[in-house]
Amino acid sequence: MSLLGRRHSIYGTEDRIVFDIGSLFVKCGFSGESKPRYVTYHSEPQVSTTTQEGSRKGSSLHQLYKLEVRNLGEIEGLLSDTLRNLYHLNLLTDPKQRKVILCENVLLPIIVKEAISRVLFTVLQVPSITFLPSQVLALLTVGKTTGLVVDVGYNETILLPIYDGRPLLPRVRSFPIAGASMTKRFEQLLINHGSLIAKGASVGEDGLSLPIPEGYFDSQPKHFLDSLQARVCYIGSHPTQATLSTEFPSEKYPYKVYVSTAKPAVVPVEQPMKLMVPGWVRERAGEVLFESDEDGNTLATSILECILQCPSDTRTELAQNILVIGGTAMFPGFHERLQKHIEQAQEENDRYKKFRKLQSRLRILRSVFTPNCAAWIGGSLLGAVKAGGPEITREQFLAGEQIPDWTHYFNAA
Repeated sequence: MSLLGRRHSIYGTEDRIVFDIGSLFVKCGFSGESKPRYVTYHSEPQVSTTTQEGSRKGSSLHQLYKLEVRNLGEIEGLLSDTLRNLYHLNLLTDPKQRKVILCENVLLPIIVKEAISRVLFTVLQVPSITFLPSQVLALLTVGKTTGLVVDVGYNETILLPIYDGRPLLPRVRSFPIAGASMTKRFEQLLINHGSLIAKGASVGEDGLSLPIPEGYFDSQPKHFLDSLQARVCYIGSHPTQATLSTEFPSEKYPYKVYVSTAKPAVVPVEQPMKLMVPGWVRERAGEVLFESDEDGNTLATSILECILQCPSDTRTELAQNILVIGGTAMFPGFHERLQKHIEQAQEENDRYKKFRKLQSRLRILRSVFTPNCAAWIGGSLLGAVKAGGPEITREQFLAGEQIPDWTHYFNAA
């Protein structure tokens, strides 16, 4: 029998349910397992207009929350549908019988955290929830308790230094460029440089390609661009003058144009057309991840600044143990490009010259687990050894006890 899998008794309830709830995706499974049983996006049920009244014809991707949380009722509705389906259709277990471990982002808005707790306690009636910081959990999967965790998510990138298993929350940093920025850039590049080609035509064949019409991607499923991007894009090496095209940006289209040896990708869409993604767009859509924000900060300078703000006796260990997690970090070439990006920032900015002696030791950790599942696997590991953090029971919640926010980490320390 495989050592990686575990059999669960249909009567046993000692294994806890582990949830990692992000803004786009939910990962769930039982504690002690080596990977999530199910990964799905937050879904909004769609009502059929052609069948009997009230029947559903499926669901579509819906972002749970953005940086600015507005509609709390909509968030709870999405969570109710998503979590109920996970319990009854995928996990096949009674939510009332098993405790829950919730892998939480330390910067998760407290009202979203309360909404998640309210759905779990009042709708699904779980017995208790244990809250664990996702960055600490991810670090455990590489056998470390000290390091800098860079979580490149969909809404934002969060940098959190951790020392001896304790988050240094006063030094946490947030960088606004992340997966959503790359998707937006990818869409703009496709609109300006992609094309639709007829079925049976080859790339570059005259008269058989059409420009992508305005609003084309609005008519596609909400997950279309994210899915396409994950299938065809990768992170290229640092661009040079030789890779820049002679085509200059304009006021309407401010992005640089590149040349590349990468082959274009042809993806079937609605019949009888196919979508052609130029090779250089596949390679350079991720350039936005390494550009500066409105304050002039880049991902590399944010990492160096985060380490610089930490106590001097912790900097060497943090620099040697940089762990990159999150779905956006899964693009091929991301880790190598980030390493070069950091080295370049050290050389060009005198503020970080004190790091130059650490340059040979600065290291981005590699894990055997995928970056998007690292936090979930850490939660599964702690659940298996019956370890945990702050826990609140259903009785305490119904009695009015407050859901702990990020300040409880200080109290726990």
